[in-house]
Amino acid sequence: MNTMLNKFQKLLFSTLLFGIAIANVNAQSASNDTITKMSGERIAVKVLSTSENGVTFSWPGETMTISMSKNLIEEIKYASGRKEKLSEKIVIRGEDDWEKVKQTTQASDIEGLVKKGDITGTTANLGLYTPLKKCEAKIIVQLKHDAAKLGAHIILITNPLVEQRTRYTIGGVAYGYK
Repeated sequence: MNTMLNKFQKLLFSTLLFGIAIANVNAQSASNDTITKMSGERIAVKVLSTSENGVTFSWPGETMTISMSKNLIEEIKYASGRKEKLSEKIVIRGEDDWEKVKQTTQASDIEGLVKKGDITGTTANLGLYTPLKKCEAKIIVQLKHDAAKLGAHIILITNPLVEQRTRYTIGGVAYGYK
């Protein structure tokens, strides 16, 4: 009878320890925030701060901080349950998606993205009375087509509209996700 009581006490004690361990693991994972990257990967982190351009976080149980560009993050789900949408993923499947391609002159807009290629657009001077804006718009459409062919969703304009005798040129770099 005494041995049976000891076995019961050991079983009860083991079950109690197992329950505490499970509760501890659940409490730790519940206190983590989750970052969903544009690639679809989800990482458990502790978000420390967000800024206009990025998110600073640390890995669970560590104090070293890491920064990641908002361009690479689709959403943060905080431990409290609140969700924050940071960026909408722009999917470019080919040249037909050229209208989705964005343009920028801000280097911070392409931080964390991958260079897909240098692109240049040109057009002939459309006539003495053609507004410069019309020439520029025509070139931007050409650049967006070229960027979409490369699978890029954003163009960093590096050389704004330049007049070269009878031609106008705009240069840029196409960027996209990894």
